[in-house]
Amino acid sequence: MLVSAVVSTYNAERFIEGRLRNLLAQSLFRKGQLEIIVIDAASQEGESSIVRDFALNNLGIRYYRCQTRETVYASWNRGVNLSRGQYFINANSDDLFVEDGLERLVEVLEKRQELGAVYGDWYYTVTENDSLVPSATKTLHRYPDFYSPLLFYLQVTSHALMVRRELFEKIGYFDDKMVVCGDRDWVFRFAVAGFTAFHLSQPIGLYLHREDSLERSQSAVAAQEFDRLLKLYTKPREFASLHGQRLEVPGNQELARLFAVTGALGIHFATRDKNGSLRLPQQTMIFFRRALAMDPDNFTAANNLAVLAALQGKKDFAIERLVRLSALAGLSMEKKAQVRRNLAALNHGCRDIDDFMWHSGDGQSLKGDQDGD
Repeated sequence: MLVSAVVSTYNAERFIEGRLRNLLAQSLFRKGQLEIIVIDAASQEGESSIVRDFALNNLGIRYYRCQTRETVYASWNRGVNLSRGQYFINANSDDLFVEDGLERLVEVLEKRQELGAVYGDWYYTVTENDSLVPSATKTLHRYPDFYSPLLFYLQVTSHALMVRRELFEKIGYFDDKMVVCGDRDWVFRFAVAGFTAFHLSQPIGLYLHREDSLERSQSAVAAQEFDRLLKLYTKPREFASLHGQRLEVPGNQELARLFAVTGALGIHFATRDKNGSLRLPQQTMIFFRRALAMDPDNFTAANNLAVLAALQGKKDFAIERLVRLSALAGLSMEKKAQVRRNLAALNHGCRDIDDFMWHSGDGQSLKGDQDGD
């Protein structure tokens, strides 16, 4: 068997028939290269009879019902253990794949043995049981190419990551105690271990944006779990590994540079409040402060904190930081020019990010929308 698609379901009776029909229509299934494993997490609705009816006529469907409710990650782990495919992918009960979506993904992994996983782009809809036919009600969300520090800002590998089955034996299974962030935790471990994923810049499916999704209905739990991940993967060894430095833990100056570069990514995820004021993810400030604690002369962190202070109306603080930066020995002409421009913007009373120069360090140049879940 080539691919195992695992469907975890709980109180999703209204979606399960469409999900199964969609998987049965996959080009890989027609070729006998796809198995479908449905894990019923003790649903209180009628998925059981629907799945059993499908399984009677399709030997490629297997069904397992849990005795008690369990997390989606516990169900995925069951699916991994039951799977016979070389590759694993989760198939959310309310999402759909384009007809050859799974085949496109597996072709990448078959051709490129150095890759551990592959993911694609997604259309978004707010309409339940929507069709795959393009329409004005659907928006295409393009994900960025794989760059592991982005995991501090979004689940960069989208809603469905196809991975080599053997990797679960190497880096472990999903943390079944997690409710919302277990997939991101697994990708963090994947990256820390030195594996990489490929972004297939093509739409491979349709994602249903739901206000009652786990991530939104359990937002407090999601925040707590993400805080755990933030603490775990900003430890020096793990953090350096995410940046490709696995042989030894770098010194403070290099760690400061890595923290500053990661903080600078936050500008791509900035939003504006109802008053038009810029808001960056809180981890952006955390990374800059960690950088300056390790290296008070780190240009990227100091410059960008000054810019953020200026945007918040803290003019004196911003000027003080920029003046201190301009006095640093060995500052390049380019950086001196950037400081002068930011000081000029401050003196003119500018309060918009476009009026200032944000320093990215040597961070990744992003492609895509960067607004996926």
